[in-house]
Amino acid sequence: MEKEAKKIIQDLLNLLDVPVDSIQVKSFLEDNLLKVLIEGEDVGNLIGYHGSTIYALQSILYAYFSKEKEGLQIYVDIGDYRKKREEKLIDKINEAIRIVRLQKREYKFLPMRPADRRLVHLEVSKHSDLVSYSIGEGLDRRVVISLSDLT
Repeated sequence: MEKEAKKIIQDLLNLLDVPVDSIQVKSFLEDNLLKVLIEGEDVGNLIGYHGSTIYALQSILYAYFSKEKEGLQIYVDIGDYRKKREEKLIDKINEAIRIVRLQKREYKFLPMRPADRRLVHLEVSKHSDLVSYSIGEGLDRRVVISLSDLT
């Protein structure tokens, strides 16, 4: 599965006229998580607007492999974009937590992807005095952080 994922990504990059000579594609399977990491020079162009290319590649791999292995999760990252983005999001979450505690009022995030909302919920769950919940539908879905005694 790992070799097949690597080949699919390389073939897609070739179709996009991306020179694969300067790009390394690594893939490995851990339990039910297939990780595909794309690294190299000038990979920033591959990321797309707000990571759109990353999520598109991830969707393609999921569509291909989901029939093969039930419960499989796919994680694609290009040039550590998602890792860096996650670190920035954790900083924003911590700032929101500080604001909630200081101002004693809820904090509403802008709409975000499901994976980002999950990270907010996980980070907030580490604090017994806080709660988080999602509101909205579809592309407008967002997370709210509040003091637990305010809900």
